[in-house]
Amino acid sequence: MKLLLICIALSFSIPSFANEFTFETNAGAKEDLGSLQEKSAQAQDHDRLILANLCHETIRVYLAYVKLDGTWDLSPGYFQVLPGQSSFVARTRYSTYYIAAISESGRYIWKGNVAIRFDDGTTLGMIEKKILSSTWGDWTQQLSCNN
Repeated sequence: MKLLLICIALSFSIPSFANEFTFETNAGAKEDLGSLQEKSAQAQDHDRLILANLCHETIRVYLAYVKLDGTWDLSPGYFQVLPGQSSFVARTRYSTYYIAAISESGRYIWKGNVAIRFDDGTTLGMIEKKILSSTWGDWTQQLSCNN
């Protein structure tokens, strides 16, 4: 299955981008999905993605990642993370995931140049992130207003 990633502007000022991206959602697409991680054998066979809000404002975080069954989770909506709090949001075996975020006031915006279309048709300019640990476990993505 191929997903066409295009760029459009959103109501909270994520700008349009000129590039279009396509990627395949299968385990063989190492560069596009991140590799199906080969980590040492242990009781847990996946990573847990946690969002940590180091900002003084509540943050809405949009997330695109590959679920444990190997399919993309492109569900519309966001995770709301309160100031100083952390929130478990996903389980994955893939190293690559994408985020975009906005603070409650709109003063702080985290956006990238990889446009991802969600199941509801909304497209966001997202930041590509990588899980870099060599063992399965918790991976915390920190968001700070000092960036």
